[in-house]
Amino acid sequence: LFYYLLMFIMKKLLSEREVAELLGLSMRTLQEHRFRGVGLRFIKLGRAVRYSLEDVEAYVAERRRVSTHVVTAS
Repeated sequence: LFYYLLMFIMKKLLSEREVAELLGLSMRTLQEHRFRGVGLRFIKLGRAVRYSLEDVEAYVAERRRVSTHVVTAS
């Protein structure tokens, strides 16, 4: 149990402002995404909203593209 607690504490939690700056998004966009249930996973600690660095990295990786062309199923 101690190991898992230590690993959790060691992982950096980012503030809404840090994530907005990192991704080039407004804080309002992040707030709207949370309200609509889209976008980044987040952690609620009381009234504070935090994002794990791991989740931010995964969010960015999932959006990697090689083309702007959108393929739709027919």
